[in-house]
This record gives sequence, C-alpha cells and structure tokens, in this order.
Amino acid sequence: QARPIVELSACSNANLALLGDKQFLFHPEGDALLMYRSSGRSFIAMGDPLGNPARFEALAWSFRELCDLNSARCVFYEVGSSCLPVYIDLGLSFSKLGEEARVKLTEFDLASSKRAKLRHAISRSTRDGAEFAVVPAAEVPAILADLRRVSDEWLAAKRTQEKGFSLGFFDGDYMANFDCAVIRVAGEIVAFANLWVSAGKEELSIDLMRFGDAAPKGTMDALFTQIMLWGRERGYQWFSLGMAPLAGLEQHSLAPAWSKLGT
Repeated sequence: QARPIVELSACSNANLALLGDKQFLFHPEGDALLMYRSSGRSFIAMGDPLGNPARFEALAWSFRELCDLNSARCVFYEVGSSCLPVYIDLGLSFSKLGEEARVKLTEFDLASSKRAKLRHAISRSTRDGAEFAVVPAAEVPAILADLRRVSDEWLAAKRTQEKGFSLGFFDGDYMANFDCAVIRVAGEIVAFANLWVSAGKEELSIDLMRFGDAAPKGTMDALFTQIMLWGRERGYQWFSLGMAPLAGLEQHSLAPAWSKLGT
C-alpha cells in the first residue's frame, strides 16, 4: 500500500518508507501516509506526510491524536517549510538542526571554475583505472555479494554500525528496490551508492554511500560527480545532498569536494 505513494512522491527521501523499520499511518482515502517509529516515550515521524498534499493536515492531526492516545511525545523529524503552519497548529515547537543542500543539475557544469576539484577527482579516478556504471535495480541481486563485501569493509573501517530510520541500512531486499551506482577497479566493485529518485524526475539522491579497502583515494568524490552527470544526462532537475554540513566544514581544506556542492 505504501509503494504507490512513494513512487508518486516528489521527494526522493520518500524511499525511506521501503526500509521496513517504520510504521505507517494512512489517510482513510489511501492516497497519503505518514511514516513513524516509537523511541522511548516519543513517536517520531520521519519527514512530512507523503502522497496527496490535501491530506497532509488531516494526517498530521491524526498522528498527534495517536501520540496523545499513547501518552507519547509527538515529534516530526527532518521536515520542510511547507507544513510548518500545520505543526504550529499542533502546538509543536521547532529546533533547526540543519538545511538540505541541493544542486540544480540543469546548471551543473564541470567546466565551471568552481568545479576544478571535481574535474580533478574524475581525472584521478580515470588514471587509477576506475570505471563508473549504474546497475539497474533488476540486476542488483546479482551483485549483492560484492556490495555486501564493500559495505562490511566500510563499516569495519569506520568502526560503526548500521543506523536506520532517517538513513538506510544494508539489506538485500531493500537494496534491490533501487538502481545502484558502482565504481569498479580491475573489474572489482570498490565503491557503491544506491540511487533514490522521485516522481517526474524532480530529484535524484543517494542513500548508502560506501567504499571498500581497495578504493583509490578520492573515489567517493568521483562517484558523487559521476552520479550527478548521469542524472543531468537523464533529465533530473535536482541532486539532493541531504542535510548540509555544519557551518564552516565546507570551507576546511580537508573537506571532501562534494561537501561544497550545495553551498
């Protein structure tokens, strides 16, 4: 019931509904939903409601009533500005955690003087023998073992664990929903990112972005850049970088090239 609503959404992060770690609150008409999860004494909605915008206010109120019924705090996480008046009416207060960074792909040009680091990333990647490709969702099951290897190496190197909720986690069934961008060196996958798309080619984004031990330096900058070029060639309007870095990080000399794209 959720998938048709996700596929019609103009926001690429609607694909979080396919992760399998949230509950859904559907509008009675079946054309809109709100995804949420309980945590301690709170019910936390992930983003704004999805689907028919005419149902958003009613869904928000239904969620507030559900929270009250369960003596739970009502929380909306990573929301946009369009629904803020509704949340004010619900009696909620706001905390700004960051801003979404987006690149207008119709204006994205590697020849620009501001894109010198991205051009260098592509050139270096090519010299290192890296090859970029986008594997269609239908073919992703055939490369899951390679993706799992890269993912496990990345998690070990970062000394971290999978997250969930507002970020995807590696799961074969989840990954098979999406096209997957990969970087290969000598025929071996060394980095990948699964691609989120929205309805009408309004927005392209990525969820998991991971590289393995054999990935040459600068591989992720090259992967990001290649994905944006791929999206531009296919008519996508925007590339979402997700939440923007903390103020000042994008100016640091050691910051990755992609952190400057949405500024």
